[in-house]
Amino acid sequence: MSRIKGISLGIAFLAGCMAAVIAWAEPPAKDAAPRPGAGMGRMHHGPGGGPGPMHAAMMEQMRAHDAKLDELVGAMNAAKGEAKVDAIAAVVNELVAQRNTRRAHMDERWKRQQGDGAGPAPQGE
Repeated sequence: MSRIKGISLGIAFLAGCMAAVIAWAEPPAKDAAPRPGAGMGRMHHGPGGGPGPMHAAMMEQMRAHDAKLDELVGAMNAAKGEAKVDAIAAVVNELVAQRNTRRAHMDERWKRQQGDGAGPAPQGE
């Protein structure tokens, strides 16, 4: 009797899993209300769905930050003695400055997405 109960529970579990997978895989109805947070992450996309001007500016800023770090790390690796400590401090200071810039940008985006920011309207939406 316990073997039949175990098999029944296993079948019920598998049926529940299959139902969940099917429900998850179904595309939403066209008249369904959008989910909260849906559309987030599209801020940088242009009208055709590709990268927009904000995305290009962000990528250019990232390349500039990478170049600055590469320059500082090269100087750090070449430095000797007391100059090495100063070079390490320069790298750390640059990393902190870049992190603070990125954090401020993310905070600004969050405020615009929530509708309480005074910044410019997002491009491409």
